[in-house]
This record gives sequence, C-alpha cells and structure tokens, in this order.
Amino acid sequence: MTEEDWLVEYRKDKSAVWIKARTTDGISHYYSSFDGWLKLKAHCDELKVFPEWLRLQFRSHVVEVDVSGEGVYLTRALRGRAGGETKQHYMVGTLKNGKVYKKLLSIPELEVADTYVDDLSQCFKEALIYNEETRTDREKQI
Repeated sequence: MTEEDWLVEYRKDKSAVWIKARTTDGISHYYSSFDGWLKLKAHCDELKVFPEWLRLQFRSHVVEVDVSGEGVYLTRALRGRAGGETKQHYMVGTLKNGKVYKKLLSIPELEVADTYVDDLSQCFKEALIYNEETRTDREKQI
C-alpha cells in the first residue's frame, strides 16, 4: 500500500489507531488493527527483514517506536481496577541486551501511561520481531 492508498483508507475511518512501518525490503505497511502487527511479523519472519521505521498514529498524533535494538515489540494490553474502568493500550518496546524497554500507550490517544523494563523471558514471543542484523544469539534469548 502506498501513502496515497493509506490516505484513502484513513479517510474512511479516522478513529482507527494505525500501525505504520517500512521494512528493509522497501515495502510500506499500513494496518488499522492489531491483527496487522501479526501480518507484519509474519512478513518479517518469512523474508528475514525488519522495520526501518515503525509508527503508531491516531489522527495527527504520531508515536515513533525505537527500532534501533535487536528487536521490536508490540502487543495489546488492558489496564483497570476492580469496579472501575478498564482501558485498552498498546505495549511497545525495544529489545536491547536481553531486556525489553516498554511503553504502555493508551488507545486511542497514544499517550504514555507507564514504562517498564522486562527480561525477554517475561515477554510474549509472538509480539516480537527480531532484527536479524543486530540480534545476539536468539536461541539463548527465547
């Protein structure tokens, strides 16, 4: 999908949170739901490519995700209290030296609600795209 094609889709649903990326094979990816992340991961795993850049976008608010590490992480999360409101979030992160540096972003606003640093073993492996060029021994990480 080109940027122009994305604009057509964006205008159809301005309330969507978009996952936007360009991979090292030169392909641009635009997804309006989390399922798109799984498609992007499958593309990267199959072709051994990695996002050159990754952005989340809600309306004009764009969040750049750090892709400088050994991998990039994205999953859905819920946060709430008993008897209170439950809020949807995206958890984004960067893998560096066996640790995933995460930010919890509210949906749809994409404002940082919290930050975490977790060992890779505490993360969902399905949510991680490895950078084949910069990662350390993957088998030891999993």
